[in-house]
Amino acid sequence: MMWTYQRKIPILLSAMIMVIYGTAFYFRQLSLLLVATGMFLIAVSLQFQRLASIGIFAATLCISLAAAEVVAPLFFTTEKKEWEYVSTHPSAVWWKRSDDLGSLGSAGVYTVKAESLSGETIFDVKYSIGEDGFRVTPLAQNGYRRINFLGDSLTFGAGLNDNETLPYFINQKMKNISVKNFGFPAYGPQQALAIMESERNTKGTINFFLTAPWHAVRSSCKPKFTEGSTKYEIASNDGVVKSGRCWDESRMLYRVLKHSRLYQVAENIWINSVSDGDFELYLAIVRQIAEISHRRDQDFIIGFIKADNNFFTGTSYTNEKVFVKLQEISDEIIDVTLAERSESVDEIYFIHRLDKHPSARANADRATKLVETFDRHL
Repeated sequence: MMWTYQRKIPILLSAMIMVIYGTAFYFRQLSLLLVATGMFLIAVSLQFQRLASIGIFAATLCISLAAAEVVAPLFFTTEKKEWEYVSTHPSAVWWKRSDDLGSLGSAGVYTVKAESLSGETIFDVKYSIGEDGFRVTPLAQNGYRRINFLGDSLTFGAGLNDNETLPYFINQKMKNISVKNFGFPAYGPQQALAIMESERNTKGTINFFLTAPWHAVRSSCKPKFTEGSTKYEIASNDGVVKSGRCWDESRMLYRVLKHSRLYQVAENIWINSVSDGDFELYLAIVRQIAEISHRRDQDFIIGFIKADNNFFTGTSYTNEKVFVKLQEISDEIIDVTLAERSESVDEIYFIHRLDKHPSARANADRATKLVETFDRHL
């Protein structure tokens, strides 16, 4: 009788395990997956006495992690900010995967609309993407001197029409020049360098890079949105060398871990933290862009936007220190924050209170500040 009872326990456990595994996969709950695995290990331990010690230990670990998964949100709650609820509705998928940049535009004209949770329109604009995957600047002149604009969504003009971007305003304010907008949402210095190292047409008189200290975390591939972009590391000669692609090694693992609340907490802390090492890599990448520019007889100019002071917590860097370092690298650097401090930038320079991308007014005013600088280098 006892033997029959002991044999039934693993059978009952197996049935429960199958149900819990199915529920875990259906609802994508890592905590249930861990519970099921713990129960499976207990069943194995009961069946094979020689594995009991190891099995019970592993089962305890799995169930402890499952408990931590459930409890973690109670201690590490991250309430979503209002702007995180903004939803974007493009008329079609306007971007595609790129082997070296992570993402790139798909040729065409797209209507892109963003709304708040309450249905308020944040922006309703059109993006024109050229055959090369980069944004088209309308009414562009074909001057014999060209300015290449490198950067992220700020350079691209996210949330703005084609005739409201920084390259557009520069092109309208200056004579006998042409412009090329190489900016794209989520880009960082690594994409700017990858563009310069590629076979793309980067001929021109000036390479202009619009940057901010928070590009340092992108240089280190910390945010998930850097996935697929060229990854760099500091070489022995203080330059940088390619070392694969961002997130390539952990892509499969991430598909599992992204359902973990513990991982989400750790990832949030990691992504939002910056170190001196991140800044060193960032500066090394920018330095290499400058060196390539100079080898091609191009001037390298930087537009600098300050970060909030709390961004530098835990590092030896400040806005002023980053500015000085970039000043040593570039032919000229100009502060285009449009305020003494990042925290005090006027609301008129943002698209909307829920979207802090530059407004058309911000780009027009930055263009006015940059024209004199560009004139000195043409």
